[in-house]
Amino acid sequence: LLAVLGLREGEARELDTNKWADERIVHLAVNDVVGVEITEVDNGAERKVIDIKWETVDDKNQWQSAIPYAFGLSASNIKSMMETLNSTYAQEIVAPDVEGVFDAPGWTGTFTMGDGSQVKLVRGMKDQPGTNYYMKIDSAGYFYLVPVATFHSRKDQQGNIFASNPFKVEDNNVEAIDIHVLSGNK
Repeated sequence: LLAVLGLREGEARELDTNKWADERIVHLAVNDVVGVEITEVDNGAERKVIDIKWETVDDKNQWQSAIPYAFGLSASNIKSMMETLNSTYAQEIVAPDVEGVFDAPGWTGTFTMGDGSQVKLVRGMKDQPGTNYYMKIDSAGYFYLVPVATFHSRKDQQGNIFASNPFKVEDNNVEAIDIHVLSGNK
């Protein structure tokens, strides 16, 4: 049994966490999340791109944003975004012995649970070949290597939190569509 877990093979063997550790990065109880804050660093400046909370407004529970948006939020799209993050797996789990990879985080997601606890996911620098990002759950004793493409596909989805068809345009109401392109005077 110990050999199967990577704990021992012969007399001397190092612990191989990749044989038994769960490589799923985040374990959110999505239905218990009441707040989502995502911060990115763009050209050296940190900015919040999402800051939403589950609140009661006019006797209805709904997501509210601290950042003003022109469109309404979609609870199902927000849940889908969190479920996608929840299903992100690491390429590898590594010891936290690489110094400086989280000195300037490029992306941070903080998820507040109904009981007030928080789960904080942090993306650091790329690894030496540049194919993976270092990621960690704040306070965890190990790091994850997540493929760059995987992270970017998750990051791209974070912008999909808005209600579909915010102008309530129905196909049977459209008589014409005029497209004006400001560049080139078209």
